[in-house]
Amino acid sequence: MRISGKVAVGILALALVLTLVGIGAILANPNTQTDAQAACTPTGLTKSWSGAFHVLSVQNFGCEGNWAYVWATIGDSQHSVSVTELEEWQPLGWLMVNRLTYCSTTNVPKKIRTLACHSN
Repeated sequence: MRISGKVAVGILALALVLTLVGIGAILANPNTQTDAQAACTPTGLTKSWSGAFHVLSVQNFGCEGNWAYVWATIGDSQHSVSVTELEEWQPLGWLMVNRLTYCSTTNVPKKIRTLACHSN
């Protein structure tokens, strides 16, 4: 069976449109809870952390929806401190947010708020 040039072009155009629609749907909803939960690991949660001190260990962490908390120890071989951080899922991954700003909002799930906002 031979396909005419116009039919072949039509099939290719339809495939291109369907591909673009699929990509558009992915880009329109980058904050999927599935992605957030898949990245809910000590490494995923601390990946964006930067500065003079490094993550030495993660004592506890948890995620719910697009929110997470992390209890970690940061520092170097001679100095360390325990920290509690609140994170929100963004298109590029987990991002540390200001607890002073976000802990007072109702957007943060109760479990996460309790463990992230009522700690050091």
